[in-house]
Amino acid sequence: KRESRGTCTRSFPQVFTAAKVMASIAMLQMNICPWFQDTGEKVTHVWNNEVMNGGVAPNYDALVFTVSSVIACLDCLGDMRKSLFTSHVISIVTLVFTNMASFFQNSAAGRDAVAKSQLKELSSSALLKIFKVLINSQGDDEDAVCFQLLLTAVRSFASAFLDSGCTQSKDASGSVAQGGDTVQENEVDGDDIWGSIDDDLLASIDLGGGKAAAPFFTQELAKTLKNALQQSKPSGRFLLPSGLGATSLLQMSPHGKHFVATELDRVCQCLVSLQLAGPDMDYRSVLSDLLCTRVQSHFDDDRDSQFWVQISQTLSTELINLSKTFGICSELVKANFERVIFNVLGMVFDSQRLEVYPSCNIERIRKDAGNEIGEQALDRLDIFNTCESSSVVGTGIEAVAKVQRKRRRKAERVWRMCHQISHALLESESNHGALSLEGRIGSILQDKDTDLAQKAPSVLDSSSLEKEALQSFQILRTLVSVIGMNEKNHAVSMERVLAFSVSLIISQSLRTMKSLKYQESIITRDSSNEQEMRKIMTEELLRTYLEVLVALIAWIFRNSRDGASKQWTALELQLRDNFLTPILRRRSVDLALTLQRILRTSLTVITGNINSSATLRLGSISGFSNYADGILDSIVRRSRQLFIAISRQAHFRSLQSSLLEAAIDVSDGDEELLLPRYLGTAYSISLEMKNGSDTSPLGEGIDEYLSFVENKATSDVGCLKKSSFLDSFILPRLHHGKTKLAIKRRNLRIVRHLLEDEMNDRTIETSSIKKLVKGMRQSLLQCFKEPVIDNVFLSEVLSCSNRLASIPVMIDDSRQETLLSWSRRSVDAELPNDVEELSTKEQNGAYFWLFYQWLQNIGKIIVDTSEAGREKRSAFRKLCKNNESDIRIDLSRMMLEMDLNSSHRLLCYVEEVLFPSRDENSASIANVYANERLSQDSTSQQVEDWKPTGGVRKCAKELMAEVVAQG
Repeated sequence: KRESRGTCTRSFPQVFTAAKVMASIAMLQMNICPWFQDTGEKVTHVWNNEVMNGGVAPNYDALVFTVSSVIACLDCLGDMRKSLFTSHVISIVTLVFTNMASFFQNSAAGRDAVAKSQLKELSSSALLKIFKVLINSQGDDEDAVCFQLLLTAVRSFASAFLDSGCTQSKDASGSVAQGGDTVQENEVDGDDIWGSIDDDLLASIDLGGGKAAAPFFTQELAKTLKNALQQSKPSGRFLLPSGLGATSLLQMSPHGKHFVATELDRVCQCLVSLQLAGPDMDYRSVLSDLLCTRVQSHFDDDRDSQFWVQISQTLSTELINLSKTFGICSELVKANFERVIFNVLGMVFDSQRLEVYPSCNIERIRKDAGNEIGEQALDRLDIFNTCESSSVVGTGIEAVAKVQRKRRRKAERVWRMCHQISHALLESESNHGALSLEGRIGSILQDKDTDLAQKAPSVLDSSSLEKEALQSFQILRTLVSVIGMNEKNHAVSMERVLAFSVSLIISQSLRTMKSLKYQESIITRDSSNEQEMRKIMTEELLRTYLEVLVALIAWIFRNSRDGASKQWTALELQLRDNFLTPILRRRSVDLALTLQRILRTSLTVITGNINSSATLRLGSISGFSNYADGILDSIVRRSRQLFIAISRQAHFRSLQSSLLEAAIDVSDGDEELLLPRYLGTAYSISLEMKNGSDTSPLGEGIDEYLSFVENKATSDVGCLKKSSFLDSFILPRLHHGKTKLAIKRRNLRIVRHLLEDEMNDRTIETSSIKKLVKGMRQSLLQCFKEPVIDNVFLSEVLSCSNRLASIPVMIDDSRQETLLSWSRRSVDAELPNDVEELSTKEQNGAYFWLFYQWLQNIGKIIVDTSEAGREKRSAFRKLCKNNESDIRIDLSRMMLEMDLNSSHRLLCYVEEVLFPSRDENSASIANVYANERLSQDSTSQQVEDWKPTGGVRKCAKELMAEVVAQG
């Protein structure tokens, strides 16, 4: 009973008693046993099955009265503000709604639109009032419990008044059950089992507040939930009401905002449920606005960004899971599918999820932090992978394993969610025809490499940070391929998805940098091992993001096509000029600031507005240049993908010289061996990438994975031309007389790896081979003229020549021979005495055979350890300084055994014929100052005796054996 001002005058016990009694009556009217109504989770057993099967149905007006009475009790609690009985009454209301949902679905009452409409508006009005009361409360424990129960009641309310028109299997007729006008009341006689309660109390319940409600309380409830979410963001959680702006009419206390933020997922689920309860209302704009919350513009206000992203992710997951059953959810998913993809990727790459996993890069941890921290990291990895095993029960690590078990299950929840999303997307597909883009995305979330006929083998076995990052990268790689194929046929833009992927990883990297900065600031000499371990794990997380970023950029460049927008081209150029090129050329790079600039450009691509990134403040975090060396190694390991991009798009060609410079401009050591190997094997699809000792498990995993993918896409790798790479970048350095031998040595190391796969895939043309032979011979002469012989360079030339001797040469369409055997056979026939009288093919064959004859003679003096061998080596070095040709030597002597002097002079003559000088008068031009300086240098430098090392002798013997075997 209410006074004239509309407030309830009853006490708390009276309201609770009335709600309890009327709820029990309502349960009986719905043919449900009321004895077990304390559970409130599901429908209890039916009181009379015959009634549910078409017998006597309840009186609808009576059901409306009893349920409205319960709602009126809840409405009264909104006036009383606070009570011990509030949570109990909300539980009663939840129980009624839960059972009403099942009752309406299984009886003719579900088709009574009038009854449902009356109850719906009364219920939404009361729920709205209680919600406003709780979010403006002082925040004690009882209010927190009431708020949780209220959210459950809202979802139960939505399920009870679910509109049949929003399902996929919609009833086209929409007719009301026949016989509804002839329903008779069920008169029940007997003792009053409810106790001595005054009937006047029930009769005096005033439903006027509910009847006077406006017909849009359900929509108002949804808008209030949205407004509460907007006001509960972290930056506005403790603002005074006046600071919220004049447009905000919803009063929320700091405790109420905390309630909403704590139950963020459930509030979002309530919004989706309300959409299903009132599809005729304008909820789509409410959900679409929250789904399309602003893209994270920067990481300074990171907590707000995470808040909005969590809202969007929860809504996306809920809508996808319900899209199979409810057509409205399916429509919302399709209308915002690009945002749904963003949300799924955001959940997969979330740093808060990945930091739960321990790193398996134990060797680097030991190297950076010492053996003690390394052993702790190994123990954490073992416990994390055995926490689910029963072997830890009863051991000393049982408590730790329990904590790790919870963390692991929480982190792996995203994959279960991906499988649920995949299942929902695939179920919405028709059984006939090709999959739509939604179906393809669902397949990717389930099986990852859906564009491959064969599934990629598992590289990393133990559950770790690196394995999670590799699995996440597999999704990105497949998305690039799948969305690229469907871009013209769907509203999803490949450019926006790829730009978001880049910005996502950069944002997570910058967030990790901020965390690392903080951890470095608090660590002192007295810091515990736990603080040091946390810092080391954060460093590994940052390296993981950077490794994935480089791999993603390389794969994006590889799949780049013509016709891109200006914004996307600007992003590609910025990635090339500000990120890849400076690092490859070993320039000083402020990594944090560079990533912020790339993030700004990527936001322009996502939003399509050049001013959208104006709020991104640069310089809030800087430094981290020490990570550039690791990034350089990652970039060079992605050479194969970058070379494919270079062959397709002209604006990537500058990367080729940068990659070569990175491989040859290195100091002596492991890096000199690794980087040329990465670059040389990039052109050979059948060769596995060989990694060094410092390569991370994630780097090795990505190498093997992408090698597997490239092997399945040989048509793309076939565009790589080794001859073009040799002619444009390698050979000019070998031919140049002023190039240092150290640079030439690294170039030859690249060539040696480039020739490894020539037995299976010959793509080097004969003209390039001829230039390569000349470059190696001139480089050898340069080496022999030096005061000190570079034995490492000499070994590289001999090894490269040995490998070159075995590459195949096509004789005709069906036959091929090795280079050495072909050159031997080409000079076996009767030849004229003059080289100029030979055909081009015969000239090439003679040149190659003379070269290997010359190398064989050099090998003989190398392996000769006697005093005579030392004298021959000294005499040969003097001969190299003269470098005179001899036209008097007959070509017929090529098939005879020539000494070193004769083979050297004849080779010089043949080379002059094949490579005529551009300026015949250049020899007459003299620089007297240069000659004077050279003469001074030659007199000041003392020539050391040449003592070949064991490695040089080994290479010489292998080459001599190859020449004998094929000659």
